[in-house]
Amino acid sequence: MTNQNHFCLTTNSTDNNICFRRSHGSLLAQFGDQRTYITDDGSAEVTVSNKEYGNTVRSTAQVKNISEVPIDITALGSAWICIKNTGSKPWYAKDKYIIHYCLNSWLGEGQWRSLSIEDMGLYQTFDEHDNNSHISLSSSGSMSTSQYYPLVILEDTETHTMHYFELESGGCGWYIEIGAALDEDDENLYVFLSAMCEKNDGWHKTLAPGACITSPAAVWGSIDGDFDDAAAQLTSYKRSVSLVGFAEGYPPVCFNNYMNCSWADPAPEKLLPLMDAAAKLGVEIFCVDDGWFSITTAPTEKALGDWNVNDAFFAPYGLQGIIDHALDLGMKFGIWLEIEACEENADSYIKDNLLTRRGHIIGNKRAFFDFRRTSVQNSIERIFDKLYSMGVRYIKNDYNQTTGIGADGAESLSESVSQNADAFYLFIDKIREKYPDLIIENCGSGAMRSDGKTLSHFHLQSTSDQEVYSCYPSILSGSMACMPPEKAGIWSYPYPIRFKKRIDYTFTCEELESFKDGKETVFNMVNSMLGVMYLSGRPDAFDDFNTSLVKEGIQVYKRIRHHIPKAYPVYPSGRFRISDTGIYSFGLKHGNELYLAVWRINDNSDRNGEIDLSKYGTVKSVQKLYPSLKDYSCTVCGNLIRVSLPTGNSAMLINVEMAI
Repeated sequence: MTNQNHFCLTTNSTDNNICFRRSHGSLLAQFGDQRTYITDDGSAEVTVSNKEYGNTVRSTAQVKNISEVPIDITALGSAWICIKNTGSKPWYAKDKYIIHYCLNSWLGEGQWRSLSIEDMGLYQTFDEHDNNSHISLSSSGSMSTSQYYPLVILEDTETHTMHYFELESGGCGWYIEIGAALDEDDENLYVFLSAMCEKNDGWHKTLAPGACITSPAAVWGSIDGDFDDAAAQLTSYKRSVSLVGFAEGYPPVCFNNYMNCSWADPAPEKLLPLMDAAAKLGVEIFCVDDGWFSITTAPTEKALGDWNVNDAFFAPYGLQGIIDHALDLGMKFGIWLEIEACEENADSYIKDNLLTRRGHIIGNKRAFFDFRRTSVQNSIERIFDKLYSMGVRYIKNDYNQTTGIGADGAESLSESVSQNADAFYLFIDKIREKYPDLIIENCGSGAMRSDGKTLSHFHLQSTSDQEVYSCYPSILSGSMACMPPEKAGIWSYPYPIRFKKRIDYTFTCEELESFKDGKETVFNMVNSMLGVMYLSGRPDAFDDFNTSLVKEGIQVYKRIRHHIPKAYPVYPSGRFRISDTGIYSFGLKHGNELYLAVWRINDNSDRNGEIDLSKYGTVKSVQKLYPSLKDYSCTVCGNLIRVSLPTGNSAMLINVEMAI
């Protein structure tokens, strides 16, 4: 592959729109440098920086106006990469190239799809004129991963090469385009990556003489192999650029009272039994979610944005008493915030504090703080100071709406989104530096803002808000091609209180009977054992058998979790969909150790299945790690793992020793 910078500019003096594509490199192995050149008209100096991380390259482009008149830039590419066709087939040959891309909608994150480039929209037109067909994926607004994750993997099926391209957009709009590189005799493809593109979200920038602007980073590289190999290389890169990790070197066992539990009602009569039960199970962090703050006890008078502690709600203990109870039980205490949002009944709902568009507050009754303002940062920092002084050592920061196309305060609306996001990340970095033992989780209605730049500032990322446990395997496995496993927070919620029953907060006799065999509990526990275990549900209602299953799962997790930050995702069953049924697997591989989750999803046909591990080496031995129930089993037959799961929606975790 070769990497080129691609940007468009207009000089005010001539109003002449010019498109530049200027080569500054050749083969991937020659990168790791910085190149500067002058545009043909002499108006701009372009500096392209490339830094190597193994076989992965991180590229940025900077444009400086060296003329005496303003320059209007309408697109600045983080990278324009030409993919050299080294095979014998032309790029448009049937199934020469396959595009792998990730759908990432709310409740259905991590859903990978694979299509030929022709089916995606790029095809040969066999005409003397330019081929204008192309493939594009894009996003606008501040929820950067609310439809697609900003990553494409281009598979050359002829040479068995995987080319991957990702934008570190940082909670703002982005655009990825793949087309025929006509300036290369129509024999090659190009990939254009930009988070500064007028045709996507209206971004543009006028550079005064002497001014400059730098693009967000693009990440790209190649590897011979398959999807697993590309995912491993991206995982390695993301670990190397992450700004934060767990102090212990491995993820903790967390409990949160929201999902399929008490939801936004942390009343003491619900909370204290949950805390007692969680501590007995071996939970290390107990996080109280929404509902702990307000002006009065009336739920309609919450003051999201002021974050006033509602001690009356926690009477007679007060919130401090609740925190102290968790600490006395040997758990760290966490609390939910949505620090970028503000409701109109909050004292801090002041127009000067908030993002506006064309002079109007974005979101109306539920607005966005403008983190470019020092007064906003100081106010939110005081909230952190207070909570930390009370003993809080974990923050779940949520983000539940998008700014839309942008906000006031910069030359274009979309530029303001980027400025505000960057100011917010700097604020998070400041808080982490001030309180090194404070863990900060990133959540965004699940994973609606989980791009690589955003996640590099946080300890972990919520993978989904999905409430149905049998839907979670495809989400968690697909998400781990986008984020390191040790940052992937995965819900496990045995004995669920579904959202529609949150007020009642009880189980029917039929529900309790359905939990008795432990099948649902085991499935939930397996879900969370290859990422960050994030428990919920009703542990205070478990019977003895289900209590033992959860305890066992946590004990197994604690034995293997030190491998997670060093392991890489593998897909023996390929990527599978949220709607798929049957037996599927996903694993983490570290050296010759392979930890493999196996699920039988919504399938009541044959209880037996086979998993082929031959591409990972030679299987030496296999051991069932969880659960220790006799009707869950696995055996070795050559490089095949034969598994037996008792019924539909059952699961187990196994350890495979490989000879590499």
